[in-house]
Amino acid sequence: MEAMEIESVHVDSEELTSADLYHACENNNIEQVMRYIESENINNIINEKLHPSGSTALHIASHKGHNEIVKLLLKNGAFRSTTNKYGLTPFEEARTEETKDLFRRINTRHSFIGNPDDADYIEWVIADTDLVKECEHFRNGTDSLKRYDYLATRELLAEIINYYIKEYLVQNEGLPDAQIKEIEYDFTEALHQRDIIHYLIKAYTSSTANFHKILNKHLAKYLMDYFDQKVHFSRNYRLINCLKNIVALLIHHPDFINHHFIGTTYRGMLMTENDLEKYQTGSLIMNRTFLSTSKKLTVAEFFAGEGQQNTSRKTPDRTHIQISVVCQYKIKNTRTALNIESMSSILDEQEVLITPFATFNVTNVKRHDPTTNPSVSVEIELEEYESVYEPTYLCELIRHQHKRYSRIERLMNPAKSFPIEQSYINLA
Repeated sequence: MEAMEIESVHVDSEELTSADLYHACENNNIEQVMRYIESENINNIINEKLHPSGSTALHIASHKGHNEIVKLLLKNGAFRSTTNKYGLTPFEEARTEETKDLFRRINTRHSFIGNPDDADYIEWVIADTDLVKECEHFRNGTDSLKRYDYLATRELLAEIINYYIKEYLVQNEGLPDAQIKEIEYDFTEALHQRDIIHYLIKAYTSSTANFHKILNKHLAKYLMDYFDQKVHFSRNYRLINCLKNIVALLIHHPDFINHHFIGTTYRGMLMTENDLEKYQTGSLIMNRTFLSTSKKLTVAEFFAGEGQQNTSRKTPDRTHIQISVVCQYKIKNTRTALNIESMSSILDEQEVLITPFATFNVTNVKRHDPTTNPSVSVEIELEEYESVYEPTYLCELIRHQHKRYSRIERLMNPAKSFPIEQSYINLA
């Protein structure tokens, strides 16, 4: 049967409503949805909730299993994190794994995977002891940020908004006005609501603004210049300062403790053999960028191209050009990683975000025979370098837990047992 030619029909923006799009998605009318997407006001209606269910077009397409339409909506800015009146996201409305896989595969954030197309920057660097000490000093932070001085924080955010977002991103990245406004809104709300962690993570994980990709590129290319003594005379001084402050505002904020993660996470990557050779057992690796990882090994394996070695690109002699790799990160310090599962657009991914300047020892590199273990070719085990400032952070955690589980509650409930991390007596 010959492929049906889709007739080009102009859709009047004034006539198109969210109900039109919703019902086209509900009825699996792919041609009509494609025409609607070409409409000038599609951005205004694609994420509108339809009364009374409170569902969006993506909700109904996902619920019905109309996967071609789900792909179209995801690629054209449909929000993944919107909940309907039942408290469900489009991902949670999906009835089949095939539909859920579309949310994982069509991922504008490239979560849990090193992006091989961004050849102009790398996300990590081989670290020596001097660099580790300098990064430790950076991560220990300034007194004003550790105390969360509101006036100092306001000045830093104002500079980030006015220079980095509204000037640098416009002039150097050519971002459209809608994306700039979305990023600006989140940073402004971080200040107004005094909720830096939530709104900065919201900006970072947005599937429409692609801020994560731009920010990580800039962090990888410019942030190491912060340790150069000549940075104050650099033409990129304001840019470097803004990048440094975005990272510092997150890792030194008092609310970091509420979301910190200690444990094991995983990240899937596609590597060349040349890249893989740099991961030597015993070496120190420090990430320049934010790294998206997952508490679920299966999620990282999926993004590493699990089971696709037989169909991946090869050289003429049948050697794989890219190898599926899963990195296992053992997080030990309290100011290294954020558990953003509840803030992420896909709860099922159980996302943990590793912050820049985290240093890891490569403890093991395992290669698997693709004929006996076809899921992932290489596993790399990394254990976090012990921070000299960690005792300070542990005391901070204990103080925070003491506030949360107050002495009054202990007096009122003398028989109640409290975990050791909640005990203000355990200061030793």
